[in-house]
Amino acid sequence: MLRPPFAPLCRAAVIALCLGSLGCGAEGPDTGAAEWIWAERSVRHATPGAFCAVRDFVLPTLPEEIHLLITADEEYRVTINAHGVGAGYRPAGSTMELDRYDVTPYLLAGGNRIVVELRHSWGQGGFLLLLRDGDGRDLLTTDTRWQITETLHRGLPEGWAPLLDAQPAIRWGRPPTGRWGHLGSTREGHAIPEKATLAPVEEIPGASPAARTFDWGEIVCGYLRLAFAPEEEHVLAVLYLGETLETLPPHQRFAVPLPVLRLPGSDSWWSTAPFCFRYARLYGVAASATLAPINPADPVDAAPLPRPVAGLLGITPPAQRTPVLFAVRQRLRGTLDGLEIGADPDAI
Repeated sequence: MLRPPFAPLCRAAVIALCLGSLGCGAEGPDTGAAEWIWAERSVRHATPGAFCAVRDFVLPTLPEEIHLLITADEEYRVTINAHGVGAGYRPAGSTMELDRYDVTPYLLAGGNRIVVELRHSWGQGGFLLLLRDGDGRDLLTTDTRWQITETLHRGLPEGWAPLLDAQPAIRWGRPPTGRWGHLGSTREGHAIPEKATLAPVEEIPGASPAARTFDWGEIVCGYLRLAFAPEEEHVLAVLYLGETLETLPPHQRFAVPLPVLRLPGSDSWWSTAPFCFRYARLYGVAASATLAPINPADPVDAAPLPRPVAGLLGITPPAQRTPVLFAVRQRLRGTLDGLEIGADPDAI
């Protein structure tokens, strides 16, 4: 009997889907008993934003070597006993890899606190972490004993602020589970900067403090920090990065923004990956901007700038309207903010 001509193509498609998405027996890195967890309120309401996952724990003795293995969908920034450890950025569609950090210098014999700031532009994400000593024993993993707080209270990272308003995390399950499947490889994480000292050479205000452009005068690479005005209450904004003004709105209507998800109680926001750009255009909050440049001696690769997806026949489709972008556009509509450089809210 003749086989349909498309049968080989179907088999190839199934194999590709199997290997690329489901794993089909392929094993990821060993994550022990660690579970994917998240905030219940964020899942129930599917609202974009940021919150903290917190875990207090005791180490009776301090092992000679301890590594932190961590990943999150979409962004994380982790501290241990108020020491900045690392950050990660996993945009939609990217491979979920584990980041590994040597955290031996930050841990104490006795009580410790880990605080992980988590962000997701759609609201429903996942977070996985484990502490492992040099002998391969897991000292701590993500589970429902982690506490979720939606406000960065004073003293929270240091460990002396009680978790009065915290709620238990919910669990998604152990890998492979959900859309994450088997995790990718493990890579070495890099320390995050504590200070941003490189200011832009020019700041171009918009029609209101909540719309402005920052120009560094040349292409720079590093972690971007936004410092919010004391009276600023909004927690959602969008940020466009580019090497030329022509790549930013309103000149480029298909530009893809980075979501700025401010943690309530925080006076600043850091990018969770370094980027290379000259211009930064911010809509939605009143803030100043500085940069922590990448040390040329460090093996840190800058993340690619968000780009519009390639369309059929060379036609670029409109950028996907995320909940963050929709919320900012709605807030700017009918206000002076949308008049910056001749733009209207629909142009961002």
